[in-house]
Amino acid sequence: MKLCMLLVTGLANQCLILNGGCEDQCSLNAAGEVFCQCSAGRTLMADGKRCTSKDADCKQQEFRCSAGDCIPYHLTCDGISNCEDNSDEDIRFCGMYICWKL
Repeated sequence: MKLCMLLVTGLANQCLILNGGCEDQCSLNAAGEVFCQCSAGRTLMADGKRCTSKDADCKQQEFRCSAGDCIPYHLTCDGISNCEDNSDEDIRFCGMYICWKL
């Protein structure tokens, strides 16, 4: 099991670093905070960062791959692709989290 924490930077335009953690499009709101949007035909996932082309019913402790399948969170960012689309190893996702094995 891993414990993860979202990294926060003090830079004015966080979209310039790893696309702000967004899978598709990164924008800033009036307060300078990142908000992510998805390309046409894709839907923003509950994490507010990643996009999917189909809906999946993942449990809270599962990671939803961009292709829609679900895997346990502990299989993300471990250097081994467990999603058919490799979204569990995407640098924009993995680069924004610090994880500790419990």
